[in-house]
Amino acid sequence: MDSQTAKIFPLILEPDTKKQTAIKNIVGKSPAIEKVKRLIGCYSQSTDLPVLITGETGTGKELVAEALHYSSDRAHRPFIRVNCAAIPESLFESQF
Repeated sequence: MDSQTAKIFPLILEPDTKKQTAIKNIVGKSPAIEKVKRLIGCYSQSTDLPVLITGETGTGKELVAEALHYSSDRAHRPFIRVNCAAIPESLFESQF
């Protein structure tokens, strides 16, 4: 990437950089956070394993999802955020 392109697209990162950044975004030293980080490492090695991330508002579900995605073999593919709470139940059931 040349310097002009880097200035225009500063947020485009290589997969390894995204992986390191995504995991570092999960801060904390508590046993619960360390367990989450270990689980991300385990689940990111499973290729077609669906994962449901639940929790209270503001607990970092999206950070965990990003770290899981960018630590997996799918890191080169797009990461698409879906706020399931914003989807009406009837539409959710028909689509998923």
